[in-house]
Amino acid sequence: MCVWSDRAAGLALGVALDAVFADPRRGHPVALFGRAATRLESGMYADARTNGAGYVAVCVGAAAGA
Repeated sequence: MCVWSDRAAGLALGVALDAVFADPRRGHPVALFGRAATRLESGMYADARTNGAGYVAVCVGAAAGA
């Protein structure tokens, strides 16, 4: 199959899936992650590199595990 036809098929599939499974009106996963990260930051924040590294590790780990 040609690269262009693969890309066109991927785009068509993406449009069809977006029409069926559109973004939720409430509880969007990105917004939920942002709220959780903000709460975590408020509990972990300190002027220390280890706290920042731990915060990043937890947030990246959560995103990678999802």
